[in-house]
Amino acid sequence: MPKFEFVRYTGSYPVLCHGDLMFTMDDKFITLNVSLEPGGTITFDDNGLEQITVAPWKDIFDWSFIDHPELKKWKPEILKMINGNVPYGPCGVCI
Repeated sequence: MPKFEFVRYTGSYPVLCHGDLMFTMDDKFITLNVSLEPGGTITFDDNGLEQITVAPWKDIFDWSFIDHPELKKWKPEILKMINGNVPYGPCGVCI
C-alpha cells in the first residue's frame, strides 16, 4: 500500500466540505479538489436554534476523482488521512 502524508487542505468555514487537498503519495505531490460528505448533522430545536453535531467525514464524493481516477481505489485511505487532519463537519453551508 502507498504511503500517504497530509500536506494541506484549503477548505474553510463556511465551506469546509470543499477544497484542495494536498498530500504526498509515496513522495509524489498530489493536489485533489475534494468534496466531502459530512458525518455530523445540523438540526433545529423548537426555538429555531441550530443544533450541530460534528463527526468524522463520512465519504469523499466520487466526482472528486475526475482528474485523478487512479486514486479512487485509495479512497478509504485518503478519507482516513482527511479525518486525521481536517476538522470534522458539518460546516454549516448545507443548511
